[in-house]
Amino acid sequence: MTDDKKSIRNLKDKKVQIRMSADEKALILERAQGADISTFLRDLGLGHDPKVPKQKPKVIVHSADPELIRYIAKIGNNINQIAKNLNLTKELDQQAFSQIQMIRLDLNNELERLRNVK
Repeated sequence: MTDDKKSIRNLKDKKVQIRMSADEKALILERAQGADISTFLRDLGLGHDPKVPKQKPKVIVHSADPELIRYIAKIGNNINQIAKNLNLTKELDQQAFSQIQMIRLDLNNELERLRNVK
């Protein structure tokens, strides 16, 4: 079967609307476990096992000092500039090496400061 026939046959151009209570909708959302509701209900209606997406691991977000984040972003910017220079020239000049050393020292000092704070 050609791709054109497949796409025409699988074209989802029909719409079905249903009404339900807030409790019913909440229950369906819970049972769908994060899957798209229309796909979940279509699978159920067609007698297929509903495809439930794999649960992604929860990401733990830690808060950080905004000033520290800005400081690290500046260091990252410096590293990117050095990398760009190295990619263009294929040489590590004394100025780039000095910048790398300063970045290393700055990071070590900041890490030490953070260790002393906690």
